[in-house]
Amino acid sequence: MKNTFKIFGIIAFVAVIGFSFTACEEDEGFDRDGIYKTITVIGLPVEGTEENYFNKYAYIGLGTTGKGDIAAVSVNTRITSSSLTLDLYNASGKDENKRFDGKGSFMVIFTITETSDAKSEELFSGYLLSQPISQENTIISFGAFYEFD
Repeated sequence: MKNTFKIFGIIAFVAVIGFSFTACEEDEGFDRDGIYKTITVIGLPVEGTEENYFNKYAYIGLGTTGKGDIAAVSVNTRITSSSLTLDLYNASGKDENKRFDGKGSFMVIFTITETSDAKSEELFSGYLLSQPISQENTIISFGAFYEFD
């Protein structure tokens, strides 16, 4: 009888711990503030330069600096001028594909492709190691990105 109570006690203890884990929200590696974010890349080479990205496509991804997870992405958008504003969307989790409202310091990956197809040839891929994202719109100069080798 004593062993039966011991076994039920262990089962109850394990159940309490299990419910505690499911009740806690997962740490995403950044805070949320309810403000939808965009990133504007300025100074894109579109005319009179060797690298002319006019009518090419670009997208952005935000990686959390601590965990290395992808926090947000944009859709592949046509470049029609020397500046491009991209809306950010949650990359995963319960709010996947909803507008991104995170804030913090992120690794920003900026990619330019030949066509809107995600498998299209990459013409440029660059990154910033630690970019603060806290305002509704963050402006980043194209020249600030370090190109991947």
